[in-house]
Amino acid sequence: MTRAPRLTVIVPTCDRPDTLRSCLETILAQSCGDLQLVVSDNFSRPETAEVIHSFSDPRITAIRTDRRLGMSAHWDFALPHARGEWITVVGDDDGLLLDGAERFLALAESAGVDAISSLRCMYVWPRAGNTGEGDLTVLHGSGYEVRDSREWMETVLRRGESYADLPWIYTGGFVRRTLMDTIRARMGRCFSSMNPDIYSAVAVASTIPRYGYSHEPFSIGGTSSHSNGLKCFTTKREDKKQIAFFSENDLEFLPSLGDGFVPSLSLFVYEAYLRAASLRSYSIDTDTFEQLCLAIAISKDDTRAHTVEYCREVARANGLDVAGLEAASNRMRFQLSARKKMRRLKASLTIGGRPRKVVVRSAKIDTVMAAAREAARQLAHA
Repeated sequence: MTRAPRLTVIVPTCDRPDTLRSCLETILAQSCGDLQLVVSDNFSRPETAEVIHSFSDPRITAIRTDRRLGMSAHWDFALPHARGEWITVVGDDDGLLLDGAERFLALAESAGVDAISSLRCMYVWPRAGNTGEGDLTVLHGSGYEVRDSREWMETVLRRGESYADLPWIYTGGFVRRTLMDTIRARMGRCFSSMNPDIYSAVAVASTIPRYGYSHEPFSIGGTSSHSNGLKCFTTKREDKKQIAFFSENDLEFLPSLGDGFVPSLSLFVYEAYLRAASLRSYSIDTDTFEQLCLAIAISKDDTRAHTVEYCREVARANGLDVAGLEAASNRMRFQLSARKKMRRLKASLTIGGRPRKVVVRSAKIDTVMAAAREAARQLAHA
């Protein structure tokens, strides 16, 4: 019997051959032979298969759906093909740092946990930005810590911190395959919300008491013109059904929280939290009114009007205090701002510290592979 690889990287893809090639290059550039790359083609046009089969590498497992699936269903389709001890899902406009797999596996060897997340570098593809240049942000801290799942779930759910601080399976997050098997056995599928990346963070944090977090990055999160988040945050509400993420999804947003077409990641986290209730042995003291206040309190200037309108509709549909919503969110905004300043001070004094940040903009950084090379240069001098 062939020994299982230590790491499986899954790349779900759908009609994005222009970004897919470079994404795969970053993964196949790993010197690690103990790696399986599963490329899952979601019933794309022939150009996608041409890109996949242009690589001749025994680490590749190429699979294809027999019809177009929604995002969560596609991830559920791909996951059983993973043979590795550890699994990560990498978006087809994302990538691994050039030594990311090796450094992750070295850490996992002695980590003693079932999930590890990490700081990420970030890259905006030229066509997704406003300048025609690639925009790379290299973030780098130091050290590793073990986090309490409940504590960090509350931090994300009630303080508006990023769900990427939780133990997710997406770019920058790694989960043992046996843990995903446990979630599937208990829920009937691994991803029970229309946003599989956000759901994975909540589901894993609901299942295990602790997880690891690396302040050193292993990956690059990319934003391209194809990105679902970019489309959802820039498309008019009446046109949402034109976005494949909504029209092809076999799961709907929880009706009590609206239709899900809102530029608020915190509401997606709350929806996933409600979906994953049966996985948890603990609860967080929050409710829909607080979550609507949070969504407004942490909204950006360019999306606030949309968020306020959406939250008013949800509050009205649930019989909540619509008139008091904005006043409560303003108080919360002030409180969160004060806490954020204190967290920054505390972070500068504790493990990892505040990450160093370098921003590089150049027309030469035109792919995520070019971004990975530039990140390697910057990290070598960090």
